Amino acid sequence: MLCVGGACLLLFGACSSDATPSAAAPVVGGVSTLPVAIRGGARLEARFDSFGPVGEVFRTFYDTKLGIECHMLAASDGATRCLPAATYSAEDVFSDASCETRLVVAPRAPCKPSTFAAATTPCPSTTKIHALAGETRPAVVYSRGTTGECAPQPIDVDTTYYGLGDEVPPTEFVATKPKVFTDEGLSTVMLDGDDGSRAFGVFRDAKRNADCTPRTLLDESVRCVPVDAATVASVVFADAQCAVRGAATVACKEPLVAVEADACGGRAKVFAVGPRVKSPSSGTKAACAPLGSSPRVYPVGGELAPADLPRVFEVPPPRDYRIYETRWSAPGGPIGKGLYDAEKQTECQVSLAEDGKRRCLPTSLGPVSAYADAACTRAVVFAPCGGAPSPFAYEYADPNASCSRNLRIRKRGVKVDVPSLFVRGDGGGCAPRAKPTGAVDSYEVGETVPAAEFVEAVDLKR
Repeated sequence: MLCVGGACLLLFGACSSDATPSAAAPVVGGVSTLPVAIRGGARLEARFDSFGPVGEVFRTFYDTKLGIECHMLAASDGATRCLPAATYSAEDVFSDASCETRLVVAPRAPCKPSTFAAATTPCPSTTKIHALAGETRPAVVYSRGTTGECAPQPIDVDTTYYGLGDEVPPTEFVATKPKVFTDEGLSTVMLDGDDGSRAFGVFRDAKRNADCTPRTLLDESVRCVPVDAATVASVVFADAQCAVRGAATVACKEPLVAVEADACGGRAKVFAVGPRVKSPSSGTKAACAPLGSSPRVYPVGGELAPADLPRVFEVPPPRDYRIYETRWSAPGGPIGKGLYDAEKQTECQVSLAEDGKRRCLPTSLGPVSAYADAACTRAVVFAPCGGAPSPFAYEYADPNASCSRNLRIRKRGVKVDVPSLFVRGDGGGCAPRAKPTGAVDSYEVGETVPAAEFVEAVDLKR
């Protein structure tokens, strides 16, 4: 989900392993013939959502030995392995006042039960997978929080606590090695599993030897911009007098570039960056204040020419198919970027529809949660400014459901000016709420679109 000033655009699966691009290609006997094709192996099963020969998108890997879904992460031994997708947290809750004995935190009624806990370490980011010890019912728990001091915390009645068991040896999980395909400054990095499987890893700027992601620049070209980038902000400065533009980051690695998005969060400019400054500031020249040590701040240099970044092209769409995969042209073969519904003329992503079936639902504005009247009868939805907003909005079919988040799709109505906003509370009453900040537009929400109007996905395993 992309949110700008309270306006959110639903990008189904965008913050999960489901968002992994798929490598699609011509097929022979049901198996892709291109080298970048995602595939299963002797142990890992590759699972796809299929809508026909040109509408197939990778969903997840399934570890047949462990009986779990898994995704590619850096394990504690530094190797990229297919680690359990469903885990409980073993991050910052302890059973003792010294914050030395970790506890595992799990929902009392988890949507996806797990037998594993995950503990991450930053810089470089790695993940340890632990077994669960027995359930425990502590009278008090402790946490370091943002201050770093170990302090008691209230017991969460909706939480189950477990002891942290031994680390599962990382060698228990399928390991991968990178396989790189390069052409004209852009590389496609695939991850070859030791069981014969293959996963998409990342795009890489070959000149900078840096992972990158496609972004649209102000000249409308799509370029692969380094992932290790600082963000240019109008209130961040690289000096103590709020005179030198700054770019900030909290990421582990030093930034290679600075990125400034336009007012609506879409198209971008890319700049060079100087060395980190010791005395950054925030505010305006008239009201300038020290920023402190976090985030790290760098002076913004000259704008990079688009040609200084590797270009990425979209593959022309096929004809005569309702659902098809949109693809990047990349070294080794096309890499899938998403799905498109030609009949509805919108991007779509697979999610649970109102009828409980997995369908390609349109990328939509939402969720619908605000109203333009004090009786909470005129629903409105917000969109980032600029461009053509999605013609659809979404809401949860059952707002009180904790796990099954089936989606109801509604038509987006006309743009409206809303002086006041209201929200429906837990008790059903209607109460005022703050208006979203930032550059957003408001739209009325129209009638419900029947779930059957959207194409159902077929489960495919390889």
